[in-house]
Amino acid sequence: MARLIGALLLLLAGPGTHSEEIQKTCIAGEDCMLPCRFREATSELIHWYRNNAVVHSFYYGKDQLDKQDKYFQNRTSLFQDQIPRGNASLLLHATRIQDRGKYLCYSSTSLSSKELSVILEVKAPIKSVDLSVTGDEVRCLSRDIYPAPSFSWSTDPSQPSDLLQPSNNSIQESDHLFSVDSKVRILGDCSNHTYICTITSADQTQTWEASLKCQDMIGTAGQALTIPCLAPRNLTDFTLTWSFIGEQASFTILTFRSLTAEVNIHGPDQAQVNISEAKLGNGTLQLPMGQSQVKARKYNCTFSSFQSTHTILTYISVTDATTAERCLRLFAIPLLLWIVVALGCIVYIKRKEKANKLSLSEAVEMNQKDDKLFTESVLQTRTKTQKPRLS
Repeated sequence: MARLIGALLLLLAGPGTHSEEIQKTCIAGEDCMLPCRFREATSELIHWYRNNAVVHSFYYGKDQLDKQDKYFQNRTSLFQDQIPRGNASLLLHATRIQDRGKYLCYSSTSLSSKELSVILEVKAPIKSVDLSVTGDEVRCLSRDIYPAPSFSWSTDPSQPSDLLQPSNNSIQESDHLFSVDSKVRILGDCSNHTYICTITSADQTQTWEASLKCQDMIGTAGQALTIPCLAPRNLTDFTLTWSFIGEQASFTILTFRSLTAEVNIHGPDQAQVNISEAKLGNGTLQLPMGQSQVKARKYNCTFSSFQSTHTILTYISVTDATTAERCLRLFAIPLLLWIVVALGCIVYIKRKEKANKLSLSEAVEMNQKDDKLFTESVLQTRTKTQKPRLS
């Protein structure tokens, strides 16, 4: 019946029908307007079709929603206050990847009729990139993308790409969006390199770069902890995020926005960064640590800017005060003994040199005494043996 009414209305439409075609790109999950305009007049009739399915109809001065295809129910609307001014544009709510295709807008008035084809393309751009360490691999992950993007990897210091042995995986979910991830193996110790993952959209309009570096620290339970975090370059507009990674879940400790110098603390009340230093890219965290049985902790420091993130993953080995003191004794006592031995050796050498100098001086003095005694003895002998002169 609906098709019959539509056909009759088309027959009754005024002369001068002409058609056009335009391209339209919308973002998945957002509202999308498909444009369509006609010459102002009375007795407006508007039909939107896709593949012969009724998307939306308007005539007799109102929407004809009972004629609408079930797929589009509660998802479309017209700008009814603008229809008398020749606006037949369709607003498609919460656009889906499945909405892609060719739409036909037919408008008719008492003066003329018009057909307009709208070729709708729906995309889901890259919104975020996450880097993490799993076992001996670094994983690069991004979700809800359409079409699927491409990956590339590099390191700093630079290493041949074939050493990284990347493996890529792409899964298309029920909503037609892609979840993609890529993994590379860690070269030696995680702290030896910065790992850089680059994701490029299928249409080459987006390039996201995410980098990750590891560092190790030792902390003492019950004492304040300073965790360094420096941006890889000077950033002018970024968000700094500190988070704790637990065995079951992760949670945010602190966020800092460079433009507003705003700090939001979500974890320990005393957690803080130096605001003036943080604006320059030094996100070092001052963190109080209470008594805990946990022997190892992981903290993430991430600088996020436009299509770029840099993460420093810090592994902290936590020891208690008794263990720390024991370690100090183990290292301090042998070190002290070495110092005492070294000082003893220096003193001995100095005394030995002094003794050698004294011995040499005494020998010279004895030689001088012997020479003097020998000379006196010779003189006495000559005196005794000399004959008296005759007068």
